[in-house]
Amino acid sequence: MTRRHKWIISLALITAIGTTLAFTWEECLRSLIYHRPLHYDRPFLPAIATADRIVVRADGFDCCGKIGESNVLFQVTDAGEVATVRAHIAFQSRTTTNAFLETCMCCGGPGIDWYNGNERIALTAMQHGHSIRWRGFSTARILGIRFGYGDGPLTEQSQQWIRDWLKSHGAAQNED
Repeated sequence: MTRRHKWIISLALITAIGTTLAFTWEECLRSLIYHRPLHYDRPFLPAIATADRIVVRADGFDCCGKIGESNVLFQVTDAGEVATVRAHIAFQSRTTTNAFLETCMCCGGPGIDWYNGNERIALTAMQHGHSIRWRGFSTARILGIRFGYGDGPLTEQSQQWIRDWLKSHGAAQNED
């Protein structure tokens, strides 16, 4: 086989693969991306169980910029208050299989970060006063690797409690 024949065969294969992908790209993408069911409180509450400090930032989630440049509104280091905040976080009792479709595109605010010592164990943000954004709420996987983030919907009582808690520390909540 000559070099020219090899190029023609290679070009024909590339064209055939490209044509196949052009018409079936959505099916190929769906075979790589899948969603796992998620009940919101199961991953989140254990993730923040060891938190001994809460830092509330002016900006929201890390999708819009570096969080290190965000103004800190207040910190909570009292173990009793940290436990009280944790105890008042309650999610609506439902399961999602596609958090991507239930997530808005804004960064929310304020940001609420959970620490154990100097290690941040959860980066979160309030979303429109009714949800908490966290990477652990992502249901999308590509080849088994989680990507993106999701918004966990809070109960009405939890929404109100967090709103009052933020106000008691002089922090406004973005509800747009």
